[in-house]
Amino acid sequence: MNMQTRQSAAYQGTTEDKWKSRWKDAEVKNAELVVDPTQKLPGFDFPRALWTATNRIRTANGRCNHLLHKWGMSESPLCGCGDIQTTRHIVETCPLTKFDGGLRGIHEGGENAIEWLENLDIRL
Repeated sequence: MNMQTRQSAAYQGTTEDKWKSRWKDAEVKNAELVVDPTQKLPGFDFPRALWTATNRIRTANGRCNHLLHKWGMSESPLCGCGDIQTTRHIVETCPLTKFDGGLRGIHEGGENAIEWLENLDIRL
């Protein structure tokens, strides 16, 4: 069976079934947060800036010093606390910015997460 035939056989069914299958097989950071990729995520109705920040945290692609340094846009990958500043560090371990609910709490988008995002002094 050639590659195209295998792909066609693997993705039989509805578009929704295909999307779920591809999501399950994909290597996505924090994929465990999304149980069903066909459903709107918590916070879908947030104002754009909050929605963007939430998704950047979910995907670990926020404008943190680690990535900015990697892209040549920051002199250092370090956080103000001295550790490498990744989105996970900002949310889960940094003594300066840590959100008590962690990544899951940001994903769920409750009132505490909204308040934390609004008061965060890092523009993700």
